[in-house]
Amino acid sequence: MSYFQIKKLSKKYDSNTVLDNVDLSIEKGTFLSLLGPSGCGKTTTLRIVAGFESPDGGDVIIEDEVINKIPVYKRNIGMVFQSYALFPHMNVEQNIAYGLEQRKMSQSEIRKEVAKAIEMVQLTGFEKRKPKQLSGGQQQRVALARALVIKPRLLLLDESLSALDKKLRVDMQVELRQIQKKVGITTIFVTHDQEEALTLSDKIAVMNKGEIIQLDTPHAIYEKPVNSFVAGFLGQSNFFKGVIRDIREDIYCLQMENGDRIHIEAEEKLNLNQNCVLSIRPEKISIEKEKPSNKTFLKGVIKFITYAGNLSIYRVEVMGEEVIVQQQNFFGEEKVKNGDNVYLTWDKASSIILNE
Repeated sequence: MSYFQIKKLSKKYDSNTVLDNVDLSIEKGTFLSLLGPSGCGKTTTLRIVAGFESPDGGDVIIEDEVINKIPVYKRNIGMVFQSYALFPHMNVEQNIAYGLEQRKMSQSEIRKEVAKAIEMVQLTGFEKRKPKQLSGGQQQRVALARALVIKPRLLLLDESLSALDKKLRVDMQVELRQIQKKVGITTIFVTHDQEEALTLSDKIAVMNKGEIIQLDTPHAIYEKPVNSFVAGFLGQSNFFKGVIRDIREDIYCLQMENGDRIHIEAEEKLNLNQNCVLSIRPEKISIEKEKPSNKTFLKGVIKFITYAGNLSIYRVEVMGEEVIVQQQNFFGEEKVKNGDNVYLTWDKASSIILNE
């Protein structure tokens, strides 16, 4: 049963439609990421849920209660902002205690809850420090503890890891996910970082131009995107757009827009003269020096190789187009080099057929 819902949510600023009848539904305890490019409507959605903005139409529902008319301070929603918004004149304890004090709890109960929150975010020993005496990761934990200590019905995170450097951000992703799972709180996280969304989420809503294009698990969205936008936005992909011109047993001939033809296998059933886009993830492609036994392959020339530590990225010219291939690095010398003629091959399960 749905714990949190958005129904037909719409919002305009003058003539600009920011949200266009958005529908969304998740179960209790879900970590949902709203992912999309700048201006897609994800932050506006979060602000409407928090109560900082009013929708032009539609409803925000928590536990079957429509909260549209409930003021911000009565919604019992915790929020962590991108800048953390800690009170600079208060120490860690005071910052975390602020929400409880506004709820008129007794001092003994406040001390008990604050101590539990500090232990949860692993800041024991930092109770008397001011925000300026804390690292970015520690400030983020204080902001998270302040949001969780009030036991909110919903936790909102507005790109709250973006201010951290890459290594610390990765560490905080793990900590945030562990805390969220331990507390069991339903969480909505706004991000433009694909890797972050894949790492943290139970569900991802990919947004574009005020609409949710696909809502599903990270695995499903990455492996089975609904269209070219999702395939291209969440991770990297190679695209071949064309028309099915011939079918022989389980082999399809795709004639591309430039007139070239490639033969492919696919798990989906395709029809003659069907317009489609073939999408192949770079890490799904293998590079071979000898002609492979697979029924699906492309001939190309290595144009550029980028060494990235754990993997190498190959740019291969195929029929005048650039194909990106990623392969894990192992001990030993490189099997191929710039200028080599190679064959690119992949399993038919890796052929993602898109309608657009």
